[in-house]
Amino acid sequence: MNQRINWRASLAFVHDTCAAALAWVAMYWLRLNLDLTEPYLSDMWWTLAWIVPLQAGIFLALGLYRGLWRFASIVDLQRIVLSAGLGALLVPVVLVMLQAQTVVPRSVLIFYPLVLIFLMAGSRFTYRIWKEHRLYSPLEALGEPVLIVGAGEAGARLAED
Repeated sequence: MNQRINWRASLAFVHDTCAAALAWVAMYWLRLNLDLTEPYLSDMWWTLAWIVPLQAGIFLALGLYRGLWRFASIVDLQRIVLSAGLGALLVPVVLVMLQAQTVVPRSVLIFYPLVLIFLMAGSRFTYRIWKEHRLYSPLEALGEPVLIVGAGEAGARLAED
């Protein structure tokens, strides 16, 4: 099976992986009142090395990269919430299975998925708003709006042309 790698989906995957790392670090940072010191700093980096690949695998397994950000919808939001929620359930399980000697604050485990949802959904819907504003802006009234119904991926490519 010869699949072409979609650079936009790859970029979205990198973005979401960075968002997962940022959410984890930000929650530690906020939990410790903006003062990350040992032993929490080393615990954070050690757990981050397991959290990011786990969350990335969940993103891929749930098919977050099938749609276009330009058409981000409620279905995409549901996938994001499901992936963050599944990650929130699996993170403690993985840490227990690894018999980690680190202590992850409960507040990090609780607020991490919420911040992750905010970062992932916020960026997708911000991109969608920006694209729609550009498309329907009076300054960009160079063409006439066209409605393409039921064309799927072919319709998205047609709209780009």
